[in-house]
Order: sequence, then C-alpha cells, then structure tokens
Amino acid sequence: MAGTRILVIDDDRSFIRHMQTALRGLGEVRATTCGVDGLRTVDYWEPDVVMLDLLLHDVDGFTLLERLTGPDRRHRPAVLCLTDGLGAGTRHIRGPYWPVGTVERTAPAHQLRRVVLHAASTCGRQLSAATA
Repeated sequence: MAGTRILVIDDDRSFIRHMQTALRGLGEVRATTCGVDGLRTVDYWEPDVVMLDLLLHDVDGFTLLERLTGPDRRHRPAVLCLTDGLGAGTRHIRGPYWPVGTVERTAPAHQLRRVVLHAASTCGRQLSAATA
C-alpha cells in the first residue's frame, strides 16, 4: 500500500486538492497542472496509476494518452481518464497494451478510491480493500 504511486494530471488546482484529500492513505499522490510536466513525471517517478484530465491547456489530452499508452513505453501505469459525467462513467477498459479506464470528476471520494484501487491492482500492485 505505501509503495503505490498515484499521479494526477489536471490544470484545475482545486480538483487536485480534492483528489489529494480523497486518495489520502492509498499511497503517495503527486500532481502536475500541465501535460508536459505530467509526461516527464511519469518517466522519472514511474507512478502505478495516472489520473488524466483530457482537457488540458498546454497539450491535447488524447495526444498525451497516446504517449502514455504507446507500445514503446518503458513504464506502463494504469491510466484513468477524468470525465465530466456525460461520457463513460466509471468503467475499466483493457487497452491494447495495458489498462485505460474512466472516472467521473464528480464521483464521491469512496468511489474515486475504489476505482484507483482497481486500477492499481491491474498493474501488479495490490492495495488493501480496507483502505477504500
């Protein structure tokens, strides 16, 4: 549990604070407000789960998602795309190379924790369900 790394890439600082509070105790949570820094952080910090806002100011989120999930990546985190609730909801999709899922930005803390627990478990890091 303590070794789990969660990276939030979102340009909304209040949402980042919300995520840091909601995910407290699941592992180490880091955040960045731009996609370029997020990609660099993935490369050197190697998080288990990346929570990605697809509507970033500096880079197209879908381009960033392609870079995070490409077949040539050395490190492969589970990726949870943050949605506004009009799209896929909270489902988990097995991508061609590793898991990509979605989670609603407005989901309550217990649901965010559950989705992150599931995503982390797909990457070989088992978290205690008691922490959810």
